[in-house]
Amino acid sequence: MRPRTRHVRHDGVPVAYQVVGDGPVDLLLVPGFISHLDLSWAMPSVTAMYRRLASFSRLILYDKAGTGISGQIAHVPTLEQRMDEALAVLDAAGSEQAAILGLSEGGLMSVLFAATHPDRTRALALYGSFPCGRYDDSLPPELRAPAERLSGEMARVVDHWGEGWISEGKRSWNLGFFERAAASAAMARGMVDVARGLDVRPALPVVRAPTLLVHRADDPFPSGGSRWMAAQIPGARFAELAGDMHPLWRGDMDAVVDEIEAHVSSAPASAAHGRRFATLVRTAEGGREEFSGPVRAIRRAHAEVRGGDAGAGVWSDERDTAAEAAARLQREAGAGEVLVSESARNLVAGAGLEFDERGVLDPASPGLERTPTAPELAEDPRDALTASERARLLVARHAPGAGRALSRTAARIRAARG
Repeated sequence: MRPRTRHVRHDGVPVAYQVVGDGPVDLLLVPGFISHLDLSWAMPSVTAMYRRLASFSRLILYDKAGTGISGQIAHVPTLEQRMDEALAVLDAAGSEQAAILGLSEGGLMSVLFAATHPDRTRALALYGSFPCGRYDDSLPPELRAPAERLSGEMARVVDHWGEGWISEGKRSWNLGFFERAAASAAMARGMVDVARGLDVRPALPVVRAPTLLVHRADDPFPSGGSRWMAAQIPGARFAELAGDMHPLWRGDMDAVVDEIEAHVSSAPASAAHGRRFATLVRTAEGGREEFSGPVRAIRRAHAEVRGGDAGAGVWSDERDTAAEAAARLQREAGAGEVLVSESARNLVAGAGLEFDERGVLDPASPGLERTPTAPELAEDPRDALTASERARLLVARHAPGAGRALSRTAARIRAARG
């Protein structure tokens, strides 16, 4: 029996979430690229992972807007919007403070959330994650080849969305079905394109929650990325485990969850403190304004200086550092210009904001009023399913135990065929 699914409306879109277990610590699981709550409970390995996590926590699960059984949307959310979405889920679940477990791509938002909302973050755990969507020379050189190979593989996945490409020319029918059910082809491509532009490295030193990074040694996503992140977060611990599976629920799941359980269970409630990641706006007339995310900050700065004789500076960093740096940018900005730091620009992927080489906001950017939309992104993924696949979704929703039995039977048949 799967837990009851509830929905919280965020920006007018229903976001599906579930609460499992009654442990002493709230644990928010931030999914990676795609997820599907109904299908997950029909998969024996995922169900086993959920039950393990819920054995020591009050586990909060959700599907991001545009994926799974949450509502469809006509844009790819920014990290800022994903943070707001996570806050809405926590509020709806009655959680004042939670440990955050970010899986893979979900780790980027989890880092930014922990740095921006330290009062809501009891602990941070990242599995199989990475700090940015593109390799550059500030990262260890040994990460270049794996990062480029992985980028090529992700391109192939979205080019053949719904076919279940794994790697090395292998395909999985079950994975293909999961892909088609969890996100439309347009949304999958949009999310990958936006992820390539994300970069949370400036937020790493600001994280103060107890932090654990777990990575399997031979994961296709290079473990060096997690090791590097651990070195940037004060007091963080890096645990490298044996294995080559990227999904947490495959391979030796218990070894990974053992690390997470020990970390989350020992983390004390976080004390409130003033050190947090923020975006600061400085204008000659308006003075200093602080925002939890750069998109709102940039739009506000543009509205303040548009058509005026002075410019504005926008900087994302630890709040005190950002305030001083934003003031320097404001002095450098020309009349009516909004000069934006690289740290802020790297967090607005998907917002439709454009900048020149100096970091000056293009006043003709399509995202200055609101995030640009594209109708194809809101296509219902169920439209791409066959009648039998829709029937399988119904089984997963109403009888997940039967779905797990079918999965185990199919696995035995595949094993017998070699």
